[in-house]
Amino acid sequence: MNAAVQIEKDKPETQLPNSRRIYVEGTQPGVRVPFREIDQNPTRNFRNELEENPPVRVYDTSGPYGDPSIATDVREGLPALRREWIVFRGDVEEYEGRTLQPIDDGYLTFDAANQARQKEKAKGLNRLEDFPALLRTPLGAKQGSCVTQMHYAKRGIITPEMEFIAIRENLGRKPSAGIPARNGDEFHLRRDDALLRVMHLGHARTSFSSQRRAAQCRKIL
Repeated sequence: MNAAVQIEKDKPETQLPNSRRIYVEGTQPGVRVPFREIDQNPTRNFRNELEENPPVRVYDTSGPYGDPSIATDVREGLPALRREWIVFRGDVEEYEGRTLQPIDDGYLTFDAANQARQKEKAKGLNRLEDFPALLRTPLGAKQGSCVTQMHYAKRGIITPEMEFIAIRENLGRKPSAGIPARNGDEFHLRRDDALLRVMHLGHARTSFSSQRRAAQCRKIL
């Protein structure tokens, strides 16, 4: 183990103090959106009184590595969170991928890759290691199927991926009653219309024109 690695391991773990990982659950199975809540110090007002400030919620894009309750192992890889969503839609199928090549690991020949696997002097630090647990069968669209999120949206289908992004972009806030337009009018959402709710969650607080959003919703529906 080199000195830099040893120093890093000796450091006390003080990852992002005064904050915590939280999750907002979606309505579809498996939709669980991570955020980070940051505590704020109290503020002294004009009456010389201390007022508590609520925590600030921000993106958390650190993945499972940002969750202290999850044990990660590079040899096991990360769980395929979207695989069940993708397979459930019924428009994909497994297929046999291409054969692994030495260039995939940065080597020009099989002989060079095999020599790298047998490096004893490197004591494991630079030895090429295979990860059999990460060999997953690839998926491809069935004949005549289109598997893009845009295709699903045009058909009025809300996928778990769409809900995940909508919750994330809205920082987990609850939807309001409608979308205010620039001219003061309001495009009211039908509460039973999940497509509009998801579009509103993702874009209600962006700079896009509300009138344009309304037109796009009508076009999709």
